[in-house]
Amino acid sequence: LPELRLPETATTFGSTGRVVVVLDNSLSMDQRVDGESMLSRATRDAAATLRSLPPGVAVTLLTAGGTAQALVTGTQDHEVTAATAGEVAQTALGTDLHGALLLAREWLGESPGEILLYTDEAGPGVIERCADDLSWLQERGTALFPRIFSPETPQIGRAHV
Repeated sequence: LPELRLPETATTFGSTGRVVVVLDNSLSMDQRVDGESMLSRATRDAAATLRSLPPGVAVTLLTAGGTAQALVTGTQDHEVTAATAGEVAQTALGTDLHGALLLAREWLGESPGEILLYTDEAGPGVIERCADDLSWLQERGTALFPRIFSPETPQIGRAHV
C-alpha cells in the first residue's frame, strides 16, 4: 500500500517560490486530544508556516474535505492566507485529496512547487487514489510535504512514494 513517509531532516519551505497548502477538513480531522481537534492543530500550524514564508513566495490554500476547493489562489499576502487558514471549518464529509491535488496541479502547471499537506490520512483508498497525481507532480519537480495529524504526535516531512 502506498503511504506518505517522512524524512529525518527538517525542511525550509518556499524555496521554489510557489507553495500550495492543503488542509484536510474532513470529518476524521475532528479527532481530539485534550479537547482540541486535529483540524484545530493543523490550521494553527498551517497559519504559522504561512506567516514564516519568505517574501515573494506565491501561495495557494486548498481544502480537501467533501469536495476540494480553493480558498486563496496565487497570492503573496501570507498574512491574509494565514488568517483564512485559521478560519477553515470542519466538514461532515470524507477527504477529497485527489481533487485537492488536481487543483494544485492546475495552479502549478508545469512549474515546480511545494505542497504542504495537513491530514490524518484517514479513509480507505485516499492515498492510493492519488498515485497518478503524485507521480505527475514529482515528474515536474514538485515536492509533497505531509504533515500528519492524528491523536499521536503530529509529524512533519517530505513524501516518498
